[in-house]
Amino acid sequence: MLPCQVAIIVTSTTQGNVPAPALSARWQRTIFLAFCRWFGGATIYPGIGGWMSPEKGLIQEAVYRVESNCDDAALAAHRQDVFDIAGRLCRDMTQEAISVYVNGTLFFEDGQSKQIRVTA
Repeated sequence: MLPCQVAIIVTSTTQGNVPAPALSARWQRTIFLAFCRWFGGATIYPGIGGWMSPEKGLIQEAVYRVESNCDDAALAAHRQDVFDIAGRLCRDMTQEAISVYVNGTLFFEDGQSKQIRVTA
């Protein structure tokens, strides 16, 4: 039984709205391989994402959800690793924040080791 789920949304742009397909593909693979090591497997789902940037307005882009299911022990052992890799992604792609999901809860990782939980 794998009751836990983690996911990171990999963007396809850098600096908010500059297309960066090769960099995005590299990060998709990096996170995919990390999740496989940490949690035993992963899946990448393509999609379209939108972000209302305070500086650039609406940014709409291709995104990739890298997702894995795991047990409680694996999540406890690697939860911080998930946020660390999302922070590296955020900094490398010069994003304002990266979406991270842990058990259905959305967090924004801003690349400064700040995990902002989004609540309704």
